[in-house]
Amino acid sequence: MEQITNSLKPQIDYWNRWAELNKSVFDDIGKFWKDFQKKYDIAEQAAVKVLQKYKWFITPSIPVTFVFEMMRIDKKKGRQDKAINKLFIGYFSANQWGNLKVMVSGWENKPLLKKRMSILKNCVNTLENSSGKKGNPVTVVLPTLITQIDGLLTDYLSTKGIQWDSAYEDFVQNGKLKKVGRKSRFNTNRSKSMTTKLDELANDIFLNILFQRSQKGQPLKTPFSFNRHKIIHGESTNYGRKDYLIRAFMIIDFLAHLK
Repeated sequence: MEQITNSLKPQIDYWNRWAELNKSVFDDIGKFWKDFQKKYDIAEQAAVKVLQKYKWFITPSIPVTFVFEMMRIDKKKGRQDKAINKLFIGYFSANQWGNLKVMVSGWENKPLLKKRMSILKNCVNTLENSSGKKGNPVTVVLPTLITQIDGLLTDYLSTKGIQWDSAYEDFVQNGKLKKVGRKSRFNTNRSKSMTTKLDELANDIFLNILFQRSQKGQPLKTPFSFNRHKIIHGESTNYGRKDYLIRAFMIIDFLAHLK
């Protein structure tokens, strides 16, 4: 991991300096994306397609210029899953998870996360304290993050006056919708925190990857082990991956910025 971090350090430092100098721009991510497209000739739709290809997404706390490096990597021959994962992991884990700490600290004033901040900070502290040591903290931290994401879904629906009285999926019987599921209710009632395509992609990873319908002993329709049900119910034991960990923190960031 030290080698990965060192190789990405110049680019990470650039992103950090750029984000600090252009902090006000992030108040209007729609305007920013238009400026970004003019400067780099990368359309949002093309960027979203590449993000989707590798099951990644962008959230409001991540510099959108991050996409530029990802697009550059994708132009290389063949799939670049390892390199793209390395990019995201390196960005967040550099300097003993410095950028992750910054992102989590930015949640302090988010009402939805208020009662969970101590848990989320403990997760970051666990990662920081385990740096350079034996063992894999992801196996401990990731299930904790997923339970908090589950709770945040419930809390967000409650702010919209929707109580926990249904399953995640819609209940359909004889071709007729009998009861609307929590995922559909979230889709109908949530706000947007980014431009439409980026927002829809983040929402898709949240609901259709992490919360993808799962049956014990059955393969997932979309093969990807970043799955709430299989991890929390103990069916999956090979979930200790840093790219899964980063996605979980990013989903929390996505939820934190909803109105």
